[in-house]
Amino acid sequence: EERVKAFIFDRPLPEGAAEEIHRLRTRMELELGREREDRLNLKVGRGGVVDVEFAVQYLQLLHGEGRPTVRSRGTLKALYELQRAGIVSLSQYQALDEGYRFLRSLDVRLRLAHDASIDRFDPHVLEPELLERYRKETERIRKVYLELLGI
Repeated sequence: EERVKAFIFDRPLPEGAAEEIHRLRTRMELELGREREDRLNLKVGRGGVVDVEFAVQYLQLLHGEGRPTVRSRGTLKALYELQRAGIVSLSQYQALDEGYRFLRSLDVRLRLAHDASIDRFDPHVLEPELLERYRKETERIRKVYLELLGI
């Protein structure tokens, strides 16, 4: 396991890594998320769960050398450690943490309502206040994701 960590974290990211990560993320959003007015995707859609995961993993790769705490497993734990290390600002941390938790709780709610795992959903099934919060949180997440990748 130590050799794997050394291989992953003890080398600088190649030039253009953030752009390549964003390109892959955009491709996922378009090909897998396929959002439109009557269908949203809380995992791979714009500002979804994957935005938070990609941002955190990118920062772990970028700053993980010599900082074992930021290499934490688990998105929220790693995000917390990145904030403690001063890599992520408090406001960025709060936006991603709150947004991620909201999306995960919405995921559970949709799963219970449909008795199945559901990533894509019709926004009209949500109460107006919940849909408004969904849109607010996903916009906040996307904004911070782009900031952290420097895009």
